[in-house]
Amino acid sequence: MPRDMLLKLTQYYGVMVQKTMKMRCLCLCVFQIIVNVKLAAVRWAEKSLKIIGKAMLRLDRFSEAFRPSIANDHR
Repeated sequence: MPRDMLLKLTQYYGVMVQKTMKMRCLCLCVFQIIVNVKLAAVRWAEKSLKIIGKAMLRLDRFSEAFRPSIANDHR
């Protein structure tokens, strides 16, 4: 095999390996972004549920405060 052909072949494979590594890195970066977005969505959902839960608890306490007086008015 001629020397220049061997050199071209190794350069070609080197470029292909570099492109493969870049693609792999790009895929990992995209995957990491997707994971981060999912985690952010989960955290947002947890915070929203906590806020909704607190609001419902306050509403329960508020309605409990007025329930006895409403019951006494009907007697």
